[in-house]
Amino acid sequence: MIPTIFQELNEKLANRLDYLCLELLGEPKTRTFHHWRYGRKGSLCVYFSGPYEGRFMDYETGENGNCLDLIKRTKSLKMGEVLEWSKNWLGEVKSPTNYSENYLRNSCLIENSKTLYERPKDFDFEGLQPLFPIPRDAPPFDLDSPPLNFMAKNGKLTGTYLYKTKDGDPFGYVLRFENKHGKLIPPLTYCKTKTGDCLWYFKGFGDNRPLYNLHDLFSRKEAPVLLVEGEKTANAASKLFPNHVVVTWSGGVGALKKTDFSPLKGRKITLFPDNDAPGMRAMMEIGDLLKTLKTPCLTIDIPQNFPPKWDLADSIEGLGVSYEELLLRTTVWG
Repeated sequence: MIPTIFQELNEKLANRLDYLCLELLGEPKTRTFHHWRYGRKGSLCVYFSGPYEGRFMDYETGENGNCLDLIKRTKSLKMGEVLEWSKNWLGEVKSPTNYSENYLRNSCLIENSKTLYERPKDFDFEGLQPLFPIPRDAPPFDLDSPPLNFMAKNGKLTGTYLYKTKDGDPFGYVLRFENKHGKLIPPLTYCKTKTGDCLWYFKGFGDNRPLYNLHDLFSRKEAPVLLVEGEKTANAASKLFPNHVVVTWSGGVGALKKTDFSPLKGRKITLFPDNDAPGMRAMMEIGDLLKTLKTPCLTIDIPQNFPPKWDLADSIEGLGVSYEELLLRTTVWG
């Protein structure tokens, strides 16, 4: 068994795997949300999700390992030296912005990553504290003016999603930007600075995040609940199934533990995953979490002929089933 100190250190490194790769290996030859590839043939692969998450594989030599092994290989260090180097690096590295998730590995940022991580120089962003709920006297956010305008360079704004408290008060926003490389979905909150000034900035919701459509969940207490992945999918599903309250969480698969799912206790719930491995895994985790709340749920069985990554925001035309029929393809979770 790996000593605890090495386990803990490896977990900390894995949480900053994108920055670690840039430190050790530089810019990748190709990148996706799932993995980065290095080398002339792209044979060195570092995985960010899936069964090999947090590990690397060199498909030419067969060498593989975790974050500590990657440091040992790249720096030609002994394991004791790897330990010391890792501690020093973790003490020095700082995320250049306060994003809640690892946006740096998002392919949407390939062309503009330097611009995205260059903060405006005329403002001190340290110590920003989000204000929840959003104060009633807060001005509308302006994406055309600093300090928010840098984000618009990364793509077209295609979605604005308002999170609310159970009482219907505005809590914070999630925005969706898209370009030819993919999507970027940052949170946007109204924050107070150390000096007492207030401004809108791309800072996360923190822990105990509310569910999307939480207010509807409390105002329609008898309605069945459909839980999907992503705000865009939730909006589409709400139109397809108006008799349901459709909810989701912010931050994607990696932020499940930061969300407060307790309002789902005792409700009639159906889990509708995206048609990919991360989506399935997320719903499995939520199903297990609902078990701890003593709340049984159903899960949708997506037909095998559906394309990869399909979700309720996509067309169902030509797939041989209607949305209503799809909603009946359920099994009891667990």
